[in-house]
Amino acid sequence: MAADASVALGLGHPPEALTFALGDDTMDDMDEPLGSFGVVGVDEEVRVGLQLDFEVTLRVDVAARGLADGDGTVYENLRAAQTLRVMLEHEDMCGSAVEAVEELRCVGPLVGLLLRDECPELQQEAVRVLGHIIPRSAAARRAFVDNRAIPELVRLLNSPSEAVCGEAMRALANVAATGNVLRDKCLDVGVVAVLLDAHTDAMPVQTVRDTARLLSHLTQDQAAYEAVAPALPLLATLVDHDDTSVASDACWALVFLADGENAFERIARLLEVGVTARLVDLLQVDEPHLVAPALRTLRLVSGGTAEHTQAVIDSGALPFVKALLLASAGWRMRTECCALMGNVAGGAAEQADQLVGAGACGALVAAMRDSNGMVVVEAARALEKLTSHLLTWHIDALVDAQALPAFVDVLLTRKKKHGVVHACLAALENILLVGENVASATAGVNVYRAQLAECDVAKALKKLLSHELVDPFLYVGAAVMGTRPIYEFFAKDCARLLAKRLQ
Repeated sequence: MAADASVALGLGHPPEALTFALGDDTMDDMDEPLGSFGVVGVDEEVRVGLQLDFEVTLRVDVAARGLADGDGTVYENLRAAQTLRVMLEHEDMCGSAVEAVEELRCVGPLVGLLLRDECPELQQEAVRVLGHIIPRSAAARRAFVDNRAIPELVRLLNSPSEAVCGEAMRALANVAATGNVLRDKCLDVGVVAVLLDAHTDAMPVQTVRDTARLLSHLTQDQAAYEAVAPALPLLATLVDHDDTSVASDACWALVFLADGENAFERIARLLEVGVTARLVDLLQVDEPHLVAPALRTLRLVSGGTAEHTQAVIDSGALPFVKALLLASAGWRMRTECCALMGNVAGGAAEQADQLVGAGACGALVAAMRDSNGMVVVEAARALEKLTSHLLTWHIDALVDAQALPAFVDVLLTRKKKHGVVHACLAALENILLVGENVASATAGVNVYRAQLAECDVAKALKKLLSHELVDPFLYVGAAVMGTRPIYEFFAKDCARLLAKRLQ
């Protein structure tokens, strides 16, 4: 019957598992064969779809009765669970099967099967069915919570059956991925402590993947930091795993644990487990799904205290971050590189020295000409922070890297958003101030002023002042009074324009 029905429905020969699970007698209580319920007046594709929905509904109904029969044998319960699982795994049947499961309220009986410790095979099938249903159905999720399924799944993480433990881990990862409500309920029943207790080095790779995926979802709740922080040592181990999926999910978990309130404390605890060296190693692999979370974690760490920033420098990250900035095809990754460099540049002068020593000036100046505006903003901010130390050799390195024409080009050609404008103006002002200091000490001239004049900075500043996004009150005092060196270029030429805008 199953094979004939599948052919009639246009499914071809059913998979072997489908034939085993459904059996020839599953539909014995149907009064008429499926073909007699044909629908006329519609095209063949619609007719086949309606027939498929009808068959799935009937099969789920039979399976639901098998699950609900409290006196049913283990074989009957197992066969019913297998029927549901096979249909949920079948691409053409899945949607209809989920709807039928909702309507026939199968979640409660399935949760009941999780209590059958004497039959691991039955538990395994029930967990697999629940793992398929939960991500696809809001109604099933409500029933899932009402029937206290989460505590049972967490309990099964310590099952003596390796297969049951693995399926429970996968199901919990699917549950945590559905959103805050179920994720919080997982945390409320102590899933992290049980997971840590259940984890062993001998776990199958798929179970380790599901472990890392579950932790990556659990750590997204920043308010639950204390509940998931005990997993940091395990995450440090998983980041070093040979499987790239495991390492990627573990890296993203570290990102979530490093970000949020009390960031300095979070970063300190992350550094205690010694992951920075491994994160730097991941910057060198040709796997963007590994590089991205590793880079973001290092960026977050570099934005902590001076000691945290130094930890990133000491790990040898800067040369690889510079290489990524120059070579990465993704604008988000280039933005992260600039932000990390900005954190180092904004640290102590000695840390900025190490950034310049790593050859970062050329890479940041190149990023000022990037096609993506976010990259330009972060590069400009990093350069502003670097110039704020007012050290001559920093400025010389920037000038040698052609930073001056890059700043002017940004002011001339970019849409004038406050962030990049203010960063460029502040950086130019710092450069001119260093030039004035050097000129005063040597009884010479400000060499940077002459170079800026050659870059047509006056034209850029006049254009800037006419832009509606720039607040003239920010510049009027310095421009008219000439008290800040950058405005000497345009104070006279722009006096009339300034007066007009202030009327």
